[in-house]
Amino acid sequence: MDPITHLTAGALLAQSLKNFFIVRYLFVFLVLAAWIPDIDNVICLGHPEWFLIHHRGITHSLAGGLVLAALLAGIFRLIIKPFPFWWGVVTGYAGILSHIYLDVITTYGTQVFLPFNRTRYVLPCVFIIDPIYTLVMIIILYCSFRRPTQRVRLAVLGLCWILLYPMSNLGIGAILTHQVEDRLTLSRVSYTQVHLVPDIMTPIFWKVIVETPATYHLAGLSLMHLDRDLQFRSFEKADKRRIASFAPRAHIFDTYAWFVLFPVVEREERPDGQTLIFSDLRYFPTLDIARKYYKGKGRPLSLKAFLNLKGELIGYEYHRPGRTSFTQRLE
Repeated sequence: MDPITHLTAGALLAQSLKNFFIVRYLFVFLVLAAWIPDIDNVICLGHPEWFLIHHRGITHSLAGGLVLAALLAGIFRLIIKPFPFWWGVVTGYAGILSHIYLDVITTYGTQVFLPFNRTRYVLPCVFIIDPIYTLVMIIILYCSFRRPTQRVRLAVLGLCWILLYPMSNLGIGAILTHQVEDRLTLSRVSYTQVHLVPDIMTPIFWKVIVETPATYHLAGLSLMHLDRDLQFRSFEKADKRRIASFAPRAHIFDTYAWFVLFPVVEREERPDGQTLIFSDLRYFPTLDIARKYYKGKGRPLSLKAFLNLKGELIGYEYHRPGRTSFTQRLE
């Protein structure tokens, strides 16, 4: 999730605890704890592969979060002598757990069980930036400041909202998935699996990904127009083993094969060879406004493989949102 949502969650947690434990700087401590896992963005400023490997990595794991909470509480104890270390570890860990939860419910994937398991876990029910979700949190937080006598109750209400809104989206997504499956069955369309992925302004808008053995089919679905036919775009499914086969020449391909969830490939012919463009349908926009934004900016989190006439990898280009493309020519 975005930083504002994480910070607001930490503030609501602090407001909910004030009647149980009065500590100066507790509010600042918990707001910081709810954000601190994203400190891994500093590590990711180097080679672009580091972003795929380390973002939402050890600082976003249950074990790493506990260590992070202890370090943060220790720093506060050094600076503020009366600050209770163990209470800081417990409440700080709660703030970090809120951060992990808010990231797991998006589509990017979070390595919750590092260093024991590097699987990226996803429970996709909220878009990476959700104005409805965040605005309600901010309004409840504001009311908790305006009404001191109701502060704890309002803060607890905000924490319930943080939990219940994604779960309601998950339920809506499950119902819509079954509806899409029924429509495909009635139309006698063959498929392997139907995936519903949050889009901008979920739960109103969703991405529908229909999977077959060799292809993915992508369409946008709106709660306001459920009776409309789905307009699918078809993509060739990328074989993760094919992506990883380029790893001996450039390790980023092995990392990319591990990272992607719905990998697709597009091919461009060149006079001196071929370009394979690998990307993930999680990051394909379906709404017109999003398509216009990304037009000319490159596919988010895409990886191009430049091959010579012999099919050998001679270079690659990696692109992620908000950054210029990283190009590497191989000898």
